[in-house]
Amino acid sequence: MLFPFDWWLAALFAAVTVPVDLAPAAELIRDTRLPSWLRAVLTVESGLNDGIVAPIFLLCLAGVETHGTSPGPAPDSVGHAFDQLLWATVAGALVGRPGGLLLRRAWRARWTTPAAIRLGLLALPLLAYAVAGVLHGNGFVAAFVAGLFVRPDVPSLPPKVLSLVEDAGTLMSLALWFVFGQLVTQAFTGEFDPRVVAYAVLTLTVVRAGPVLLCLIGTGLDLTDRLVLAWLGPRGLASIVFGLLAFIGLAPTDPHAADLVGQVMTMTVLISLALHGLSYGPLAARYALARARAQAVEP
Repeated sequence: MLFPFDWWLAALFAAVTVPVDLAPAAELIRDTRLPSWLRAVLTVESGLNDGIVAPIFLLCLAGVETHGTSPGPAPDSVGHAFDQLLWATVAGALVGRPGGLLLRRAWRARWTTPAAIRLGLLALPLLAYAVAGVLHGNGFVAAFVAGLFVRPDVPSLPPKVLSLVEDAGTLMSLALWFVFGQLVTQAFTGEFDPRVVAYAVLTLTVVRAGPVLLCLIGTGLDLTDRLVLAWLGPRGLASIVFGLLAFIGLAPTDPHAADLVGQVMTMTVLISLALHGLSYGPLAARYALARARAQAVEP
């Protein structure tokens, strides 16, 4: 083990650094040298895994906050985390399902305009987050659930109705990257543990590639496809958000753990920016060349 700490903190490290985000190598989504199915797999993984990891992250954070260095079970932490998830799901459903129905009905009845529909869709995740706060649920999970409930109504709304939501998401993502830039120097002004670098490298290589390669056994994909999917696991916004939430939650009670989580998150994202941002271009070129050779050999 790299760090002599309890299992709750180790699990929190994993929850912060495991989610994949394509921002450090966003151009690969439009790179036609990679087949569309492979890019679609990476897009789905990047879009869904932060929502899937969110409950695990909340559970681990509650365990660290409640028990600190105690390695024993934490039933009260588990209950608290599941309460947050339950109320977040309720909040998302209460906002997303009626909100989607009302927007669709208003558009069909010509009671509104496309601009107003776009503003209404943008307001739904914000409203879900606010309702989750009132119910003591997790706002991020609530916004995610609200999106799931609104999705069936989107085809009945005006074309490009999600454009404003996408633009606002891009703007907020840029703002979050700006905050991350400020945190890079702050995270390493105090005591820096060099083992953080080893942890980040292992997370981006062995910890990513091993499980992916195991999961792809028996899928029929050749070794090249599996290796590409195993390598292309950049870390970005999801890790930054979870890392900031963990830092804010732990700072009042355990400053050392908060600093350690901040350093792990920062170093993982920084190394990912370098590794995946610089390697995806040559990787795509070699992939296209390998595919061309394979097609030329086929009878």
